[in-house]
Amino acid sequence: MKSLRIITITLLVTTLTACNKWLDVQPKTTMKADVLFTTQAGFRDAITGIYSNMTTASSYGTELTLGFTDVLAQTYDNVPTALNHKYLNSANYNYTEAFEQIRIAKLWTQAYKSITNANILLSYIDDKKQVFTGKNYNLIKGEALGLRAYLHFDVLRLFAPSPVMGADRKAIPYVDTYTNVPFPQLSTAQVMDKIAGDLTAAQALLKDADTYGPNRASFDLTEVNEIAGTRRYRMNYYAVTALLARVELYRNNKTAALAYAKEVIDAGLFPAYSPSGQTAAGDNVFPLEHVFSLTIPDLKTKYADVYFLQVADGQNVNSLSISADLLNTIYPSGLNTDYRISWFQDNSAKTKRVTKYTYNTVIPLLKISEMYLIAAEAEPSVSSAMAYLNVLRAHRGLSPLDAASYTRETLDKEIGDEYRREFIAEGQLFYYYKRMNADKLPTLAAFKNKEAVYILPIPVAEKEFGNIE
Repeated sequence: MKSLRIITITLLVTTLTACNKWLDVQPKTTMKADVLFTTQAGFRDAITGIYSNMTTASSYGTELTLGFTDVLAQTYDNVPTALNHKYLNSANYNYTEAFEQIRIAKLWTQAYKSITNANILLSYIDDKKQVFTGKNYNLIKGEALGLRAYLHFDVLRLFAPSPVMGADRKAIPYVDTYTNVPFPQLSTAQVMDKIAGDLTAAQALLKDADTYGPNRASFDLTEVNEIAGTRRYRMNYYAVTALLARVELYRNNKTAALAYAKEVIDAGLFPAYSPSGQTAAGDNVFPLEHVFSLTIPDLKTKYADVYFLQVADGQNVNSLSISADLLNTIYPSGLNTDYRISWFQDNSAKTKRVTKYTYNTVIPLLKISEMYLIAAEAEPSVSSAMAYLNVLRAHRGLSPLDAASYTRETLDKEIGDEYRREFIAEGQLFYYYKRMNADKLPTLAAFKNKEAVYILPIPVAEKEFGNIE
């Protein structure tokens, strides 16, 4: 895709034969859009194709979760000095190096490829409303709008100034129609308005149609069809609401962020982790907490085993590991009861490897734990905010903190520490630092130029051929 003008003319789809295949998003074939969108099954397969695009290495399979974005957050302290490591320049924020330019261009292109496919689907769906049964039109259209917003938000968080850096500064294009006309480069504030608009539209569509929505109790879950019955890990109503909480906090609208976070928490559909409920090794990633996640059937062999191998120091030049010393600062003395310590295994006497994805096929993109952290940060009362934080701590094996001993400033420091513990290998920590406009990261000296760290350069091809300054 160049300058957002070269539009995909076929959609990646999945041929599905049973309900349990609905979450298996491996591509099987391609089909012309005019043929694909003549049936409800075609729309179903098209939305699954968008998820498939999102599982690639240049998207959430690696770079936007356990790889690039977590390297930017300095999660893995073996990388910044590892000779010939594929992420060496990433860890040192050398975005102009040739390979980094290629990596960054792929991130941009892959995101807009998924956005384009969402737009193709949306360009057909209203005219084909008659092919849908039940409430499936609302489900698929709401899901497509939610995915389009999710993808744009992460492009914004990577390639544009954050609101605190300047909401009126030039940001990225918001591509919301299927066309070959270049889209204008909007400001951060304008893009965030577009994101919020898509999400509120998705909420309205999903509210009464989604089995993972506020009317869940009204559904006979033994009789719902394949589409309506498989909402647990998809862009469901509460995933849209959780994303709204994340979006509103990013632009410092704490009142709205708190309301959205509370709605997800109060739904009671995403129970926080308890070790008594663990039944399998895959529970290591706390799957019941996932409000939205991606299923990647070959997650272990394709991604986890590539970067989190159980090998001696230096044996794998591209391994991602955390030193025992760093881990002890993230989970200091007194936190040895923290259930999250089970996410790590000895790589050697001095290093640890991440095992979150060794025993499961799911990468979380939105979790109930984040909703507790958003509520704690957005709640104006320190005592009420601490109550949210203490719920999360209890479900991580930690003792409660006494609100009387904390000011707003010291409580926010605790919240930041929890972000650092909670989102290892999930790609969210860098965005937290950027939202807070942090002058430095815990393992680094103060930045000489924060913007050169927090704002990735828009690919050169987009500037040459598109409507971008």
